[in-house]
Amino acid sequence: MSDRLVLQTRSNELSGFDFIKIKNRIDWLSGCFELTAFNRLSVDLTRVKSAVKQGDFIRILRDGELRLTGYIDRVETFYAGQKKGIKIIGRSKAADLTDCSAFGLVYRNRTAPEIIADLCQPFNIALKTDLKGFARWDNFTVNPSETIGNALARLARRANAL
Repeated sequence: MSDRLVLQTRSNELSGFDFIKIKNRIDWLSGCFELTAFNRLSVDLTRVKSAVKQGDFIRILRDGELRLTGYIDRVETFYAGQKKGIKIIGRSKAADLTDCSAFGLVYRNRTAPEIIADLCQPFNIALKTDLKGFARWDNFTVNPSETIGNALARLARRANAL
């Protein structure tokens, strides 16, 4: 099977990228991506530019396997010598957790996985964990103006789950 990367938007499917970066690190809540294509016969940059817009929801697949879901942050046209190119830059869906706050929620008599699932539910992000034996906490408060990502990091430290 060929190493084929596909970018899907709600209405388009693009492939034929020259450079691909998908970054995920254990200490980042949200992964990021950068896809670059140069103007050549197999890639019509006008089509690419009209097919993707800032804020579009995307899925990145490699050989048919889902690698990342997220959003486009920027679409940039650039020149490199005699070549014209386009870069599509964005972040994973978990970026919502780093950008949004939870407005001072208070949780009582809940486990860390229950709280995490509740905080992530509005963004349709599911929790998967193999960890067991979480204690119920009397109180966990999301501080006013604290991002959900920061609250999740604080919660993970408190639960010794980092």
